[in-house]
Amino acid sequence: MALILLSYDWRIALLSFIFVPISIITVNFWGGKTKKAGEEIWELQTKYETFLHANFQNWKDIKINNLEEAQFDELNGHYKKISRIWFINQLYLHLGITYSFFTKNFITQLFIYFIGGLFVIKGYSEVGVLLVFISFYGQFFGCIESISNSMMNFKNDSVKIEKVIEILNLEAGKKPYKHIEGTDINVENLKFTYEGKDSLVLDDISFTVSKGEHLAIVGESGSGKSTLAKLLTAQIKPQGGTVRIGGIDINTVNSESVPEKVSIVAQEPVLFNMTIRENLFLAKADATDAELIECCHRASIYDFIETLPNILDTIIGEKGVKLSGGQKQRLSIARAFLQDWDIIIFDESTSALDNENENDIITELKSLSAGKTMISIAHRLSTILDCDKVMVLKDGVMVAFDTHENLCNRNETYDFLFQNQYSKEVNHAVSKSYYNRYPAVN
Repeated sequence: MALILLSYDWRIALLSFIFVPISIITVNFWGGKTKKAGEEIWELQTKYETFLHANFQNWKDIKINNLEEAQFDELNGHYKKISRIWFINQLYLHLGITYSFFTKNFITQLFIYFIGGLFVIKGYSEVGVLLVFISFYGQFFGCIESISNSMMNFKNDSVKIEKVIEILNLEAGKKPYKHIEGTDINVENLKFTYEGKDSLVLDDISFTVSKGEHLAIVGESGSGKSTLAKLLTAQIKPQGGTVRIGGIDINTVNSESVPEKVSIVAQEPVLFNMTIRENLFLAKADATDAELIECCHRASIYDFIETLPNILDTIIGEKGVKLSGGQKQRLSIARAFLQDWDIIIFDESTSALDNENENDIITELKSLSAGKTMISIAHRLSTILDCDKVMVLKDGVMVAFDTHENLCNRNETYDFLFQNQYSKEVNHAVSKSYYNRYPAVN
């Protein structure tokens, strides 16, 4: 199109082309402001969604403490901030688009009529040539206007695109998906700290769990137990050391490789605003009703499910808000039973259960765990005594790694934990049977 304009009247064409870079520069200016406002909207929306999530999760506490009005005021504040920045974002976006429209339909047309008129008067051009030139120039600048509008819209959407790419992008140099064969775990010189912290959360942790073994991890709150569980499932990356499963460093393979081999049942179960059936399907999409019912029986939750109006098709709410803490944990454990896992990690996943329910579930776990590797972040004695090994963490350091029998009365940290935390949880029946088998801490 530009060549056609030059062929009709190169002088008017060259003069009129000056509006092309001006238009692009102006659109880039408004586009930059649009993008900056979009980044602010993203940050505000993140805070807003975090606020909503916290309120949905803790709605009972908010209601009990009569905090509805205060939370509503804060919600309104978030909404006003987002609305103000959104208005600015849309203002910049439409200013850029309006400029392109105004330039095409007014400024350039006026300029060409003026310059073309002078050229006709001076005899440098003809009226017919000028009219044809104006017609073609309208089509030419229409393309420029479309490009400018696309640039504005792209600038506006680029924040979202960058965030999606950031989430989906795998780390540079990471190897592709690889199937992990073995179930033995080998950890060497593991070091980890959270961003913004100076001290290490875990310092120089090394241990081995062979196929089929059951390891208990104990320690005071904040000793690094849950962090270690996250490292073993590649949810977070260490600053030093390696975690190998079946001889493969899990931080050198695609993150999809690990969940196929390792399952984690957390203290705060991951449940969705779906039916019980659909939450269980996350573990095994083609599970039959018989399989679902069996795993729920094993997790001691099916008796409760039968009392619900829609049984397995009952919606449990966001994060299982319609269930009690113990019911959520039992449902999460039922999902673990449904999975064909080789390694399973229980991160205090029975902390909300009473001793009777916990012992029943542990009995089921033992029957299903033959040949499988298990790691329990323990909070009760009953989950420790029958483990093959016990790891003791203190301030991020592994201070002991041995059997319960060898640790009792021989390790100060373990004795303290045993006496002050675990022995309090032992009921009469457990104390009768276990204290006959193992030495008590005095």
